[in-house]
Formats: sequence, C-alpha cells, structure tokens
Amino acid sequence: MEPGKALPVDALYQRFDPAAFSFESTAELEQPDGILGQDRAVEAIDFGTDMSLPGYNLFVLGSPGSGRHDYVRRFLQEKAPTAPAASDWCYVNNFTEPKRPSALELPAGRGVELREDIERLIEDARTAIPAAFESEDFQTRRQSIEEEFKEQQEKALEEVQQHAREHGIGLIPTPTGFAFAPPQHGESLSPEEFQKLPEQEQQRFQQDSEELGKELR
Repeated sequence: MEPGKALPVDALYQRFDPAAFSFESTAELEQPDGILGQDRAVEAIDFGTDMSLPGYNLFVLGSPGSGRHDYVRRFLQEKAPTAPAASDWCYVNNFTEPKRPSALELPAGRGVELREDIERLIEDARTAIPAAFESEDFQTRRQSIEEEFKEQQEKALEEVQQHAREHGIGLIPTPTGFAFAPPQHGESLSPEEFQKLPEQEQQRFQQDSEELGKELR
C-alpha cells in the first residue's frame, strides 16, 4: 500500500464462512493432549511429577491464555489415581511459640475429620465449661481450696511474725501489704526516732528486714 493512502475496510478483518466449521461452539472441540508447541515443557512436567523425593517443585511459566494452568490441572487429575494418596497436613496452635504452629501429618482424609472434631469440641466446650463453673460441686471445691489456701497463708504469715519477733522486729499491716518496724516498748518507732538509733543497730535492722522480706515474699 502506498504511504498516505487510506486502508480499505475489507483489509481490517478476515472473513470466514461459518458453514466451513463442523462445530457450533469451541466448547465442543477436544482439548489437545499437551501444550501445543511445548513438547519439552510437557516432558518436564511428566518428569517432575514422577520425582517422589522431598524438596522438588515445579514452576510453570507461560503467557496468559496459553492454557498452562488447565493442562497442568488435567495432567495431575489423570495421574492422581495411579499415585499413592498424599498425607493430610494440619497446622495446630503451638502454645509455647504461637508464631510457629505445629504441623500434624495425618493419613489422607483424616484432616477433615480432625477439623470437624475440633469444631464439635469447641461447640461442646462453650456450653460445658460455663455449666461446670456454675455447678454446686465446683462451688464446693472452690470454697474448699480457698479455705485451704487461707489457712496456709495464715500459717506462713505466723512463721514470719515469729521470726521477726526473734530478731526484735515488728510486722505491721499496711494498705498495700506489710512492713517491718523496729519496736521499742511495744510500739513501732517513727522514721525520726529510727534515725536516732546507733548506726550499728540501724544496719542490723536493715539486714534482718531484707531477710525477712524475702521470706515474706
């Protein structure tokens, strides 16, 4: 065509006679056995899927619309019935390291059963746990544990008080817990009065208080 000359409309498309085709829709056409023009790719897929050792992967690369995904899917569907069933892999929570879940390998088909069992367990727990906490048996056991703990706490506190008395130190309750104070004539000394004590006596009180504080904690 000469430069600058208009392109005729008939040159913009290729005309086909529908009567020349033996099908009504391209969906009726048989799929090719492989990827057209990609014999080496087909051989590579066949070879790669026969590798049963761990660490081997296939990476399928091609232009959009080339049918590579459909072919690989059909290839695996045809090959799967002759291959041993693959294990089910389930990831469960790792309570020690939540960011690294634990992997469970189960026989084929058992993964779905495990998931359904866990779902039922959660549903049962939502009703069973609150009911257990509201039961009379639980309340009785809880009260028994609280009383036992209170007795142990009082016994342990009495031992600390006894040790404090042996060191000439008073144990007095405070809004936030307990404190140690050097008693004199049955009463605790004020900070000003404590500063008037001999330095050696102050140091002894501080050392004894530190030891008693560890025992109290």
